[in-house]
Amino acid sequence: MLPNPKELDAQSRINIDSWVDVDSELCKEIDDNYPLTKKMLKLGFKEPAFLATDSLGRVWGKGEDGYYYPFHFEHGKKLIGYRLSKKAAN
Repeated sequence: MLPNPKELDAQSRINIDSWVDVDSELCKEIDDNYPLTKKMLKLGFKEPAFLATDSLGRVWGKGEDGYYYPFHFEHGKKLIGYRLSKKAAN
């Protein structure tokens, strides 16, 4: 189980500028390799899963060092994290 969102943000060594829903039109426009992203997400959530979502729907992976890292990409000079809105707690 992932730590809560505040704990994840505090321990993350990567500072995300904004989060985008992976199924949104915006993500499809700005992700340079959207088909690969979708494949990676599909593989990452299979058993044994190496990707997980926090209660905000943000996608994280756990590194060998024990830290969680946001699944993200670079757009211009910004780091954009992936989010799955349908996985977010309402």
